[in-house]
Amino acid sequence: MQNPMDFNGRVVLVTGGGKGVGRGISKRFMAAGAEVAICGRNPPEQLPAAGGREAFFVACDVRKYQQLEA
Repeated sequence: MQNPMDFNGRVVLVTGGGKGVGRGISKRFMAAGAEVAICGRNPPEQLPAAGGREAFFVACDVRKYQQLEA
């Protein structure tokens, strides 16, 4: 049976992943092997890291469709 929390080789986009619940979700995905991109209006003071990985930030306001297309 395959481990459902194995995200090795996968990329995950977490909106609002720089703080609060989103930060916790980002760290859990990294611990499971994923590369994590955090999408938000402002970069967090410190990017979350876990499992020997560090998230990267993409500036984007999900309320603005034009920014989502880019």
